[in-house]
Amino acid sequence: MSADAAYRAADPSRSAWVGANAGSGKTYILVTRLVRLMLAGVAPEKLLCLTYTRSAAAEMQERLFALLAEWALLDDADLSAAIEERLGIEPQHDMLAPARKLFAKALETPGGLRVQTIHSFCESVLKRFPLEAGLSPQFDLMDEQQASDMQRQILQRLLRHRQDRALADAMALLTRQLAEPDLVRLAQKIIAQRAQFTGVDIEAQLQGLVQSAQQANGDSTQGEVTDPESVIAAHGATHADRARQLARLFAASDSVTDRRQGDKILRWLARLDAGRLSEGWQVLGQVFFTDAGKTRERLATKALLKNREFDAQLTGWRDAFMADMERYRLAVGLAFTRALLHFGQHLVAGYEAEKARRALLDYDDLIDRTNGLLSGKAAAAWVLYKIDGGLEHILVDEAQDTSPAQWRVIAALAEEFFAGDGAMAEAAKAAGRGGRTLFAVGDEKQSIFSFQGADPSEFAKQFEHFKKAVTAAGETIDYVPLTMSRRSAPQIVEFVDAVFSGKAGEGLTVMDVDIRHEAHRHEAHGYVELWPVEHNADKPPETDAWQVSPPQQAETGRHRLAQKIADKIAALLSDLNQGDDEQADIKPGDILILV
Repeated sequence: MSADAAYRAADPSRSAWVGANAGSGKTYILVTRLVRLMLAGVAPEKLLCLTYTRSAAAEMQERLFALLAEWALLDDADLSAAIEERLGIEPQHDMLAPARKLFAKALETPGGLRVQTIHSFCESVLKRFPLEAGLSPQFDLMDEQQASDMQRQILQRLLRHRQDRALADAMALLTRQLAEPDLVRLAQKIIAQRAQFTGVDIEAQLQGLVQSAQQANGDSTQGEVTDPESVIAAHGATHADRARQLARLFAASDSVTDRRQGDKILRWLARLDAGRLSEGWQVLGQVFFTDAGKTRERLATKALLKNREFDAQLTGWRDAFMADMERYRLAVGLAFTRALLHFGQHLVAGYEAEKARRALLDYDDLIDRTNGLLSGKAAAAWVLYKIDGGLEHILVDEAQDTSPAQWRVIAALAEEFFAGDGAMAEAAKAAGRGGRTLFAVGDEKQSIFSFQGADPSEFAKQFEHFKKAVTAAGETIDYVPLTMSRRSAPQIVEFVDAVFSGKAGEGLTVMDVDIRHEAHRHEAHGYVELWPVEHNADKPPETDAWQVSPPQQAETGRHRLAQKIADKIAALLSDLNQGDDEQADIKPGDILILV
């Protein structure tokens, strides 16, 4: 991050969209912008800083207050130097007294400085406007343990449910395949994606899936797709006679391999006659597939295949089985999808009903209800007017982990900045504070909360969205890349850039920018050494259990890699600097192994 980029990102007079690398000082820039805004005369209560986690919000507040507390105690010369270094502006003498008062001003802000998670902000909005949001004024927020307990209780009720046949069949199918912990995890994932299970026409959804699968598979799955056992039964009815004839020829062969194939066919036929269809289908699959699940290249010995009639019958049956296997797989997928949808609909309905009964909301509800509040025709204008009157600047931290639903909340607030008669913006400019701004900082490459709905591609989409809104209002928004790395030596970041240059970097970021790093620690030394991959050796031959001496373990790739690391460390520690500068020697505490 060059100084110019850092100062441009912190400029309070214009909106900014900051694309950062790891270690480039995202929190540093955000805190700097907060200070510049307050120093420009923006009241702390007019600022809204949204971040993703409580720990990030706490760290930001701690850094901000530590900086302002330090400034409050500096003399004029030191304070001037600190302001110039941090903010990139040459302070006038009349700026020093207000700078010293920022600490007390931030502490005395009514309701506290608004550095919040997006969920905390939404909760505060809903607490302020519960009736407009269709909530009980006494609603409470569930913690994760309460939500988990409620989901388990509803799951237990569904497992005991018998009145709804479709639900009972669905639970029976799922419990045959999933252990209880897996079913609990599935329930949690369904609740996290509850919108996909609300108001869904299950049969229409399944019909669409079948059509898509049949189009993708061509002729192999055409025709009506019913349940898996119907596919098996139809295959048996069509090919049982052929199978008996082939089994007799297999059994008459001199080859053990052929006779084993014939035995598998007979075992399938026996299970087919006994009505054990699914079990028999697994046995029949062994005729055409290896234990590893690959298609057998040869189904019989060359001697047996010389019989052209036998070869034609076996080949025809194989082709028919492969086509029916595709239908079977589609039917299995259809059955599980139907079960999943029935389970999901009842689970979500029960969960929503129980929350409503107890006047509880979970974290996703906070976002959904706030979006409904800000987009509803009846109350939205009034709510936005009341909220907007208390906001002049929005700052979004860790923007790469902001989900589309969360962006809708931010957009509803920020679009008021750049729409309407602009009375608030004109008032701010008249007071010498400049226009109202939006600031976002994030790094698509560091997005880690996809399991909570985060979509890193939204970072670029939202920039384009707000760029149009800001430009239409006659304002400007800058895209500012922060390329400085404060963590690594030049050789390390140069290597990273080389790895992700050209096509290798495609898909790593949606923003149309090159992946580039600059080392802040330019005097540091480093190097990159690439080692070949250590593969595992073949397994040792099995020995008799009663063997006295223990079998020798094969040396694994992991063992060899560990030894190589140990040898490298020994070499580094033995390469002592012979000069006077003892600091140049590598000590054990200087070495970190990441696995």
